[in-house]
Amino acid sequence: MRDKSILIIIPHYGPDSHLERLLPSLGVPSFDKSVLTSHQVIIPFAHGEICILNNNLENKGFTKACNEGIQYGLDNDFFVFWLLNNDTQVGNVGEACRG
Repeated sequence: MRDKSILIIIPHYGPDSHLERLLPSLGVPSFDKSVLTSHQVIIPFAHGEICILNNNLENKGFTKACNEGIQYGLDNDFFVFWLLNNDTQVGNVGEACRG
């Protein structure tokens, strides 16, 4: 079993400023915005990984992007998936993960 087993899946469509607010709320203080030229971006965080599916390149829709993220998670042995809109902000993710 993995220590870091949560995969946060974020279909990203719209302004990058959404991610600039969301990622710090997940404990990711900064990220290189140039990575958003890729379709799929993986960012490690304290409790697993964050998978950003960049729909700005090709608007596939929320559900299809989430399915791609879930497939990535299944292929990489994750067993908890958290689907978020890119304009979401969360509270203390560390407390939520310790449950």
